[in-house]
Amino acid sequence: MSSSISPLPWQKSGTKTMISYAVMNQGDHPVSVRLEISPNSLDSFIDSEEIVAAKEMKVLVPSRFLKWTRISASTQQSTGLGKIDVYVQAQSIGMS
Repeated sequence: MSSSISPLPWQKSGTKTMISYAVMNQGDHPVSVRLEISPNSLDSFIDSEEIVAAKEMKVLVPSRFLKWTRISASTQQSTGLGKIDVYVQAQSIGMS
């Protein structure tokens, strides 16, 4: 990841009752992390944005519902690369 925005692939979250993203910053500098939502995986809306400090973790949960979600991130430094680990957790209601 660099100082330009780096998006991860879209997650189809329309069938989930809950979805959350745990973002662990493995780098030495803060990173800016966006949780984006989309009705069609083409047009996106920034649902929330957080700064994750070095060696820290934040959890982002969408506050609005659309069919697609993803994380985008960038470093806060103009030089150097960042490294994050992203964990996606989701729940859905079973069909009877």
